[in-house]
Amino acid sequence: MYMKNTRSICSLLLVVTTISTLCAQSQADSTKFKPYWELNIDLLPVIKQNIVPVMSVGFRRPFQQRNGLIKAFRGRIGIDYLYDYDHAPELGRNYDYKLNLNTYLSLGLDWQRNFQKWEYYYGVELINSLNYQKNKDVKFDIAPFDKDATFVNYSNAYTYKVCVAGVVGVRRKIADRLLLGVESSLQAGFDRQYVYGEGYSTVNGKITVSSKGNGDYLRGTMNLRPIYTLNLIYQLKKRSKNEKNTVFNNNYR
Repeated sequence: MYMKNTRSICSLLLVVTTISTLCAQSQADSTKFKPYWELNIDLLPVIKQNIVPVMSVGFRRPFQQRNGLIKAFRGRIGIDYLYDYDHAPELGRNYDYKLNLNTYLSLGLDWQRNFQKWEYYYGVELINSLNYQKNKDVKFDIAPFDKDATFVNYSNAYTYKVCVAGVVGVRRKIADRLLLGVESSLQAGFDRQYVYGEGYSTVNGKITVSSKGNGDYLRGTMNLRPIYTLNLIYQLKKRSKNEKNTVFNNNYR
């Protein structure tokens, strides 16, 4: 009976000691870790395969480390603007223009583990985007009408998208504070689009035909993006004294 009690007490002490050691190690890791900022740009626009806006910048802030797992706040903000004007004088005084404005915002969290120069992470984020499109097409001097005949068509469209995305990625250090990474994304959400269009024609200043229409659409979406972004990353991290000495020695040996 005495031996059984002794074994139980020893086992309990061993469990308590192990838990205390792990907690102390976790607390020490968290205390030593210093938060810093990262900025990144997507390189996919170079080959015209981008999904996020061309003019966008990503940001990330690792702020906690426990048991080798680094927790980080992340996001991206971007905007695309396109204005296209086309004039065809050989077809009379015809012209059309297109305006496309797209805004993008994502916010989320990820968890990262490091292995030598490689970094692996997974996370979740909320993505919002708003797109506005305007098209106008004007034609003059259309046969068989006289030179005072005009045909006009234009439309406006607003599209709002929101989704929750799971992300996984890998990054590799390629230089001091510089990394290259690729990220995949699985997104589920909805799109809502409102469209308004109007068209009319005039002959000698009088409207002969006129039409109007609008639509409001809502749909659910799910997309798998195997290569969502290809990021060039710069770390805004302060070096420790040991890191400064290492960089100095590597540069001046």
